[in-house]
Amino acid sequence: MPSAAITTRGRNITYLQQNLLKKMDPSDLTRVMQKAEELVSKLPDVRGGDADRQGLLLGLIQSGKTVAITVSIAMAADNGYTCFVVLTSDNIWLYNQTMERLKEDLQMLEVVEKDNWEQSKLFMPLSLNSSDGQGLVLVATKNTTVLTKLSETLDQLRARNGGSLPVALVFDDEADQASLDTQKRRRVKNPSAAAGRINTLISEIRGRFDGHAFIQVTATPQALFLQEESHLYRPEFTILLEPGKGYTGGNTFFSLIEGDSQNLIRRIDQSELDALLLRKTSGQSSRLSSVPSSLRKAICTFYVGATLKHRQKRRGPEGMNSVYSFLCHISEKMETHDLVYDVISKYYIYLREGLSSSAPPGLRLSVEADFREAYDEVITTFKDPEAYSTYYSFEEIFAEIQEFITGTDIQTINSGAEQERPRYSKRYNILIGGTKLSRGVTIDGLIVTYYGRQAKRPNLDTVLQHARMYGYREADLDVTRLFVTLDVETRFRLINESEEDLRALIEKYPGKAYRGIRIGKNLNATRSNVYNPNNTGAYAAGKAYFPHRPKYLRTEVEKQLDRALERLHPKDTSPGVPIDIKQMIALLKLISSDPNGGGLWNDTRIIAALAMLDEDPRYEGKAWLVVQRGRELGIKGQREIRSFFGGKTGGRAGDARFARADRPTLFMYRLTGEGWDGVPFWLPNVRFPDGEYALMFDFE
Repeated sequence: MPSAAITTRGRNITYLQQNLLKKMDPSDLTRVMQKAEELVSKLPDVRGGDADRQGLLLGLIQSGKTVAITVSIAMAADNGYTCFVVLTSDNIWLYNQTMERLKEDLQMLEVVEKDNWEQSKLFMPLSLNSSDGQGLVLVATKNTTVLTKLSETLDQLRARNGGSLPVALVFDDEADQASLDTQKRRRVKNPSAAAGRINTLISEIRGRFDGHAFIQVTATPQALFLQEESHLYRPEFTILLEPGKGYTGGNTFFSLIEGDSQNLIRRIDQSELDALLLRKTSGQSSRLSSVPSSLRKAICTFYVGATLKHRQKRRGPEGMNSVYSFLCHISEKMETHDLVYDVISKYYIYLREGLSSSAPPGLRLSVEADFREAYDEVITTFKDPEAYSTYYSFEEIFAEIQEFITGTDIQTINSGAEQERPRYSKRYNILIGGTKLSRGVTIDGLIVTYYGRQAKRPNLDTVLQHARMYGYREADLDVTRLFVTLDVETRFRLINESEEDLRALIEKYPGKAYRGIRIGKNLNATRSNVYNPNNTGAYAAGKAYFPHRPKYLRTEVEKQLDRALERLHPKDTSPGVPIDIKQMIALLKLISSDPNGGGLWNDTRIIAALAMLDEDPRYEGKAWLVVQRGRELGIKGQREIRSFFGGKTGGRAGDARFARADRPTLFMYRLTGEGWDGVPFWLPNVRFPDGEYALMFDFE
């Protein structure tokens, strides 16, 4: 749809703007409007005839991606679209949350939830054929029963609508979670294996429309970018969604440049977690000694921070109604949740008994010492002009905790619990859980997180989705704390760097299909069952890559390289000179190789990987060039290079010693042509700088 023809002041968007301005900053709303306009400009012509499109709205964890969906639907409706589908998580709590937002924001559209499709069938054709911006929005969970029902509903609508359906706009929220084919890895060994059921149903639903745009929405796109380039579930374009004012995310917690980790992060000793988990078989969880000291500190920090904020907000418009939460997430296993519930309950009882007016003096002093330690730490970051006044004194805070600690609700949220979502009826909410308290879940008033979950080699996207401390929490950041082990903190830092690198690459090349994924050491990009391992590779730190089948009969190109390399690295000079990464890329753009030559070298992707490094401030755009002339390399088969570089070469130490560990190095070899039809040509070898990362990609 041409951008010049897009209506941005239609009835739907005007109403929605008025509604959103009551709860959003005007500049934030303007930014969302611009992104929606960008998306609508990429949609197929609503009159038909255009090819289907698939794109990605890429947000940040808990940054408000739903508002981008509602604004985009409203703008698309004002520009002629009448058929919309929104696919959500199979978490009913999240589904209901999304439904409420859609109904509230899209008052002029017919928004129909999954349980009402049957009774609304008579009215749906009216909305589908509306010319007044009154379209139909069907909202479904990604559940086999619900998706089957949606497919049948669309078939019936199609029959009632003369055998066709309008061009549709389909949003897949949390698109990397359940929508992808989970049988890809299995299909490598068994090509006849059918696609996963959810994936098959979504593909069938997409096929029900004469034309459609399929828009994936997520903050963790790693699995999407590892799909084959022409795959139905790999985005053709990406639109970056920026967070609004007051957002705290990965940079806040983990960036060494922008972050505030010194104030926010507190350490858990891994041995404490190990000992705690071992106690599940020893029957010692009922003892007070079973409570790790870091968990005791975390709980007291929560009570102190929540009480400070309560007192602060009582003086403001929030009044008495603010609630605060503590999250304990150390495992996905329900038996561990039960253990943690027992341990936390034991410490809570200890605190209650110590705060009682009838408490023995020794117990009272011990509990007071725990709270005093937490208070002395939190008050140093608490932001209030009167932070050190009597109103916020330890005595006042301690007395208020003593009075209100009974307003504590310790809750376990997992698939085995009857409770589906957190309750916030109490002042102090302590939540224990795993998977159900991760993806898509916003925890109200979360100020302290105790996180210790750690697989041997976790998935980057899964760990990132556990970051429930992210979100619009700036107002409470002064009392916010994250308790983690050193290994978990290190992994979160690597994950944050990966996320920043990916967004920088997309911002620079928004229309490109290639997306490299920077992953940290001992991390997987995503779960292995949703991509073909035979089509996936990675450029690893400290490793070198070269084309196995270079194209060499290119006289004019070789002359260009002769001139460029003589200028940059003249003959008889030291083996290595500094250049820019951009110069390195320019040289490699003159190189051509057979894409079917084997190995991980790919002309386009090696350049894209280097472009990622060029965006990374750690390398300052610097590279290293080593030129070797008059070289000979043995070949195998049909002029195919299998190995070189390293060890001993011609009785001399390998050229690897000339590489720089702190920046990418380009080795350029001028081959004599021996074994290559006597034609001299240049052969590149790229070595990536040392570090704890790999650049992962789909190379099909």
